[in-house]
Amino acid sequence: MESQVNADELRALSAFAGELADIARDKAMHYFRSDVEIAIKSDATPVTRADREIESKLRSLIANRYPHHGFFGEESGGSIGAGLGWVIDPIDGTKSFICGVPLFGCLIALLADGKPVRYCSEIGERISRPVSFDDLSTSAPVEGWFGRESIFRSMEVSSRARSGRSQQ
Repeated sequence: MESQVNADELRALSAFAGELADIARDKAMHYFRSDVEIAIKSDATPVTRADREIESKLRSLIANRYPHHGFFGEESGGSIGAGLGWVIDPIDGTKSFICGVPLFGCLIALLADGKPVRYCSEIGERISRPVSFDDLSTSAPVEGWFGRESIFRSMEVSSRARSGRSQQ
């Protein structure tokens, strides 16, 4: 069953993603350049107290507002399944975060039936808002992913296709 999201719902979900990004930024900046607790995950990568707190808070906010949505977080896992779901990387660039280098960010994606329909990033000490594609539906591809052209700060850009990733 394919999830249908109308324009009004998409605007509301985008605004909510922005709220989540604001909360993630505030929490990350609370711990940035501090003596934050660090652990090593089973894959030998670091995770901080900030990572875990951000993901836990965002998971809770999403579950309270949209209890029927799926959730997958980098630190705690989860399940998306069919329908709408959120994928969160609370601090993408944890090593930079730990070293006090502002090259990190919170990544938030909204998926419909496993396909991205919105994404939002809160990058270090700079603010980035949800990308606004008012005409984007769940059946339309997201431009700028995997080698497609996109616009970044009014400049045309493209990304390289990565081996092993779908070009659909």
